[in-house]
Amino acid sequence: MKNLNKNSMKLMAVILTMSLLIVGCSSNAEEHDKSTIDPGDSSVNIVVMATYVDDDRLASYSEAFDNTMDIEIEWIGITAGDSEVDPMSTMAGMTKLSGMIASGEVDILISDEENALRHGDNGNTFLSLSDAYDEETIAGFSHPPIKLPIRDEEGIETGDETAEVGIDVSDDADLLQATSAQKLSAYIVVNAANMDNAKELFQNLATK
Repeated sequence: MKNLNKNSMKLMAVILTMSLLIVGCSSNAEEHDKSTIDPGDSSVNIVVMATYVDDDRLASYSEAFDNTMDIEIEWIGITAGDSEVDPMSTMAGMTKLSGMIASGEVDILISDEENALRHGDNGNTFLSLSDAYDEETIAGFSHPPIKLPIRDEEGIETGDETAEVGIDVSDDADLLQATSAQKLSAYIVVNAANMDNAKELFQNLATK
């Protein structure tokens, strides 16, 4: 993986700072009470994020998704945009996802590599697989577990990696076609509002 150039990193640092400030203001206003989340709602929110997400194709994918579990799924697409071409679009996408994660509105994130790294906080945003499942369960996954490279404050990879925090779902051609991504990976967000259902659904995804 190539390191981001300095200009890109400076731009992304500004965007991220602005995003966090906006999220922080919103969080203070709502006092993080998650008042907009129905505590009795057992549905799972799956957010799909990439440079571009085709909402129509994602809707078609969600309708055809083989949900054999008694769990309602809400599929949400977020277009991140290309920070080099349209930084304002990127800022809007980052702000939206950051706010949703902060308020516990994302249970599972399916993302391209760039945005997984951007929002993963060196893996801290995601639940490690070993904290969710035992070794035997993980060994039975059809999709390979993945680790994320750890970056320093300048966005340079240190050579270290996180624990296994996600799975590679790039072989799902229909899902891939709903985005501009070449690769997609799935993660359980560490503060998922519906953690039990999220883990159950994630395991279902991992063994398909």
